[in-house]
Amino acid sequence: MQATCLPKDQKKCLEKKLPRSRIRIDPEAAASKFKTFSETQSGLSLIRICWYDGTSAGPPRQQTAIAEVPNLKIRLGHINRAGQQKGVDSLIVTDLIALARNRAMAEYVLLSGDEDLRVGVQSAQEYGVRVHLLGIKPSHGSQSSFLLQEADITHEWTRFDLKDFLSEEPTESFIPDEKSLESVARFVADSIPADRIRELVQQIAETRLRPSGY
Repeated sequence: MQATCLPKDQKKCLEKKLPRSRIRIDPEAAASKFKTFSETQSGLSLIRICWYDGTSAGPPRQQTAIAEVPNLKIRLGHINRAGQQKGVDSLIVTDLIALARNRAMAEYVLLSGDEDLRVGVQSAQEYGVRVHLLGIKPSHGSQSSFLLQEADITHEWTRFDLKDFLSEEPTESFIPDEKSLESVARFVADSIPADRIRELVQQIAETRLRPSGY
């Protein structure tokens, strides 16, 4: 999974790609944001939020946390050995058509850009459902043009709309100071015989390359 990066310092990172392991999601804050947006746009009460994702060996901690949020239902496809999600689009289309056919909703907010969902949008519209398509700026670069054309209304969120529930997972890095580097160098030097050190110094001076094995 890749997503827009939203670190604490917005000036240092506006839009870069991150692997799933570097993305931090606050499920409760996300659910609150989606609920407010959906009810504001539709003027109706929210039935539930369906969160679609994939898994290769059961839901990890992050997906379990999402599933525990009230009014938020997680629906899982699977991830193959190539890291590709499979069966997720079909879950979205199936749920969308079933809810529309059963007259369980009048408005539907879809946060996606996959063209394969177009058939589900068309079917829901035939049952009288108005479809809101939500994208992340720049949505016209990440969403199918055919899906954008099919939706009744399109919306676009910026990174500022996401900052309350999506952020970059901090990475731990160690930058040794000058004294630490000197200590390591002295330890390595002390472990090498004096005659070997002279040989290494001469080799470096002649080739300007680090000798193999050191």
